[in-house]
Amino acid sequence: MRRMAGNGTLILIALWLALLSACAPQPAPGRSTQSASQPPASAQATAPKVLTLGVLKENPSFGDFDSSTSGVIAPDLAHNLLVVRNQVGAYLPQLATEQLSVERGTWRLNADGTMDTTWKIQPNVTWQDGSPFTSDDLVFTYTVYRDPELPSTVASMMQRMESVSAPDPTTFVVHWSVADVKADQAPGLRPLPRHLLEETYRADKHSLPNNPYFTTEFVGLGPYRLVKWDTGVQMTLTRNEGYYRGRPPLDTVVLRFIGDPNALAANLLAGAIDMATSPGIGVEDALQIKQQWEGTANRVVFGTGDSINWLQFQQRAEYAQPRSALLNRDVREALYRSLDRAAIADVITHGLAPLADSWVSPGDPLRPAVESAIPQYPYDPGRAQQLFTAAGWTRGTDGVLVNAQTGETFALELWGQQQQPDIREQPIIADYWKAVGVQAGQQTMSNNASGDREYDATRPGIRVGSIGNYRFSYDNALSTKEVAGQANRWNGRNKYGYSNPAVDALVDKLNVTIDSRSRATLMRDYLQTAMGDVAFMPIYWEVYSIVSQGSVKGAFNPSKTDMSWNAFEWDKE
Repeated sequence: MRRMAGNGTLILIALWLALLSACAPQPAPGRSTQSASQPPASAQATAPKVLTLGVLKENPSFGDFDSSTSGVIAPDLAHNLLVVRNQVGAYLPQLATEQLSVERGTWRLNADGTMDTTWKIQPNVTWQDGSPFTSDDLVFTYTVYRDPELPSTVASMMQRMESVSAPDPTTFVVHWSVADVKADQAPGLRPLPRHLLEETYRADKHSLPNNPYFTTEFVGLGPYRLVKWDTGVQMTLTRNEGYYRGRPPLDTVVLRFIGDPNALAANLLAGAIDMATSPGIGVEDALQIKQQWEGTANRVVFGTGDSINWLQFQQRAEYAQPRSALLNRDVREALYRSLDRAAIADVITHGLAPLADSWVSPGDPLRPAVESAIPQYPYDPGRAQQLFTAAGWTRGTDGVLVNAQTGETFALELWGQQQQPDIREQPIIADYWKAVGVQAGQQTMSNNASGDREYDATRPGIRVGSIGNYRFSYDNALSTKEVAGQANRWNGRNKYGYSNPAVDALVDKLNVTIDSRSRATLMRDYLQTAMGDVAFMPIYWEVYSIVSQGSVKGAFNPSKTDMSWNAFEWDKE
C-alpha cells in the first residue's frame, strides 16, 4: 500500500522562494554585488555570530504552570537544570556536579520506605542578572511548586517530596515520603530565582503564574539571555557572558516563530533562517530539501528519538464506542493485527522509521534483557477475522462487522490532529480496518480542541498520536492512579482511562525499584502484561530531522524534545 507524495509542498516552497527573492534588494545592472561600504574579509571574520532558528511552536512561558511549555527550544537556551536529558534519553549533570548515586551515598533508601537524596550544585553559578544561584533557590522552587494553591504540571511529583533543606549554599537535600525511581531526574526542580519572586509569592501568590518574569522578563541560568520577545513573531537571546560553563560561542540566537511547515521550508531554502528542528520540518519536506541541497555543504540529518507513533483508544465505559468492542482485549488485538505497520511506516517515513512493538526502542540498552517478553502481533488479517468472530463480531451481507448480541455495527471514530503525519496516516489506517469490516470514520481535532484536555480525554473512538516512551517507563501512563479526570483537572498521564490491576501492581513496584537488575525483571513482566493486554497500539518510532545551513555547527541530534540539550556547544562559522 504505497502512496506517492504529491508536489504540493514543492509548489508552495517555490512560491515562497519567489516571494522572498522579489522582496530582497537587487544589485544595479552592470555593477558588482559587493557594496562599496562592505567591510573587508578580515572585518567580516569578526562579525557577530547570529544563529536564526525557525521554530514551529512558540513556548507560552518559561514556567511549569503550563504543560505546553514542553517540547520547545527556548527554555533550554535560556535556562539550565540540575540534570539534562540528552538525545538518547540519558540524564547528565548540568547544574549538579554529579548524578545521584546509591554507591556514593547521595541516594539513600531508608528501612521505613522513605528516601533521601542529596544534590551538590556547581559553585560560582550566577543568575543572568549576576545574583548567585544557591541551594536556597531550590528550596524556594520546592515551596512554590509544591504549594497546593498553585496547580502546576509538576504538582503530583512534588507531593512525594516531604521536606527539603539547604545545609550550605551548594547542597540541597530532599526527604521523600516514598521511594521514587525518578529522583535522579530532579522532577519539578526547574530553578526559580528567590531574589526575584519571593516577595510576590509571599504577598500575592495567586498572581505568580502570570508574573512577567515567566515571559518577557525571564532571567535564567542558561547560556543565552532573553532580551526581547515579540509574541507570535520572534524571540531574541544574547550571550550570557557570566555563564558558569564558559563563554558561549554565539553572540545572538533568534527564534523566529513560523507556524506553517511549508513556510519553514521556504525560509530555509532562501537562506532566511539557519536551522529548523523538530517538531517543524516533517520527513516529507526534509527529504525534498535534501534533494535540492544535493552537492552543497547544507545538512539534513534524520534520527529516531524516544517518541512512538501510536493508536490510543477510549477505555472509559461511558464514552467507549462501540462499547462492546474497544473494552474487549481480543477485539483490540484484532484491530492491531489488521494493520500492516511496515507498510504504514514505509509510506509515512519513506522507510526511515523502525517498527515499534512496545515502549522499548530497538536501541534502548534495556532491549536485550526484555525483548523476549514482548508479545508480537504481526500483520495477519486472517487471524484478525478469527478474533473478531470469537468476540461475537461477524460480517453482514454488506461486509460490515455486526455484534451478534447487541446488533450494533462496528463503527468507530478515528481521530487525528490537523497536522502531519496524522492527516496522511488516518486514511491508510481506515482502509486497513475497512478491509476487515470496521467502519472507521475520520475525525480531525482542531488545535484548540486538542488543547482541551477534558474534551480530548472523553471523546469516543481511537486517536492517532505520538507519545514519549518516558511516559510508560516513568510517568505511569497506564496506571489507574493517573487516569485523567476532574480530581486532577484532567491532567492525569493516563488520558483515556486504561485500567488493569496487574499493570497497576507492576507500575507501583517499578516506581520504588532503583536496582537496575531488579528493574529489568519487573520491566519484562510489565511489558508482557501490558502489551499482552494490548494496552495500546504502537506503530513505529517517529523520525525527526534537523535541517540546517552548512555554517551551523554542533546541533545535530534529531529528537522531538531533547535536541537542544547541548545548546551551549552550538556554533556558527
